[in-house]
Amino acid sequence: MLKEDNRKLQGEQILLQESCEEARRLGEEAHEKIYDLWKKQHQEHQRLEEDLQSLMKQKEQLTRQRVLAVKMQHHFTVSQMRFENLQQELEQTTAQDESLLQMELLKQKHYVSAPVKKTEKPGRSKKHLEGMTFYTPGSRPPQKMPPLFNCELTSDASINLPTGDAGTI
Repeated sequence: MLKEDNRKLQGEQILLQESCEEARRLGEEAHEKIYDLWKKQHQEHQRLEEDLQSLMKQKEQLTRQRVLAVKMQHHFTVSQMRFENLQQELEQTTAQDESLLQMELLKQKHYVSAPVKKTEKPGRSKKHLEGMTFYTPGSRPPQKMPPLFNCELTSDASINLPTGDAGTI
């Protein structure tokens, strides 16, 4: 009876050892599968982390570019406004200058011929105006005397003299 119990126990021990080996083998397979899944998930997590870092850098760069674009737009707008203001001032000044020139021309009644005589000396070039009278600052010409000369400026920057000769400035 003891021998038979001993055989039964040995049979059970063998079955338990086989079951234990099978459980260990299944545990190792499960561990390998779980480890492989964990490794894949970890690699995917690292890839996603790298993608996130790259996207964050791109976002930061785009934000800087947008801020720069806004600043450039502001500077452009300010420059454009300055240009328009300067253009208006130039137009106003030109109109005022033309008005003043027309008023001066209306005040003058006679043209006085002032021929231009060009003389050249070695190393120098001078233009002399003959027939002109110069006054010191603050003095006035005699009331009976007509104006010394009259000039009209055109877009090609020349002086129209009464004799028909144009002296270029």
